[in-house]
Amino acid sequence: MSPRVFIYGSLFFVSSLLLHVVIWRVRVPRHDALGLFLIFSVVPAVLLATLRAVNLAPVGGISVAHMLLLHAALSVFYISSYPAAQAISPSLDILLLIGSSANLRMTREEILANYDETVLVKARIDDLGRSALASRRGDTFRLTMAGRAVVRFFAIYRSMLGLPAGQG
Repeated sequence: MSPRVFIYGSLFFVSSLLLHVVIWRVRVPRHDALGLFLIFSVVPAVLLATLRAVNLAPVGGISVAHMLLLHAALSVFYISSYPAAQAISPSLDILLLIGSSANLRMTREEILANYDETVLVKARIDDLGRSALASRRGDTFRLTMAGRAVVRFFAIYRSMLGLPAGQG
């Protein structure tokens, strides 16, 4: 890979990431997954058009394809890790709780006294609605088309890894 392809592909990703951070600092979009997809799709197109307009874009379709492939690889990795970063992680939350204790130690009972399991589940249900993966009618939740696609993808992925349904 030429240095220019690496530099521009990385520039596309870093620019997308910076725009994502700025937008999220101002206001987190209602459909954050869609927002991420749009940002990480539109930014490289705009940058590539700008680079071509000022005659700085690499010449040749293969170079452009390599730049976009690098950007896509970095973007897919980042976007797939985003839900874990933005969600409440019970394990991380427990680590932070223990870390904030006076002697960096807590008993199981002390840890459990700080949590209500329904809070963690409710937050995940709310996330499904905000991400447009499930819709709610009354007390019933239904997978949206996007939700069904995610379920199918992970079912196939888990099957390829040999993980039984509901475990792993």
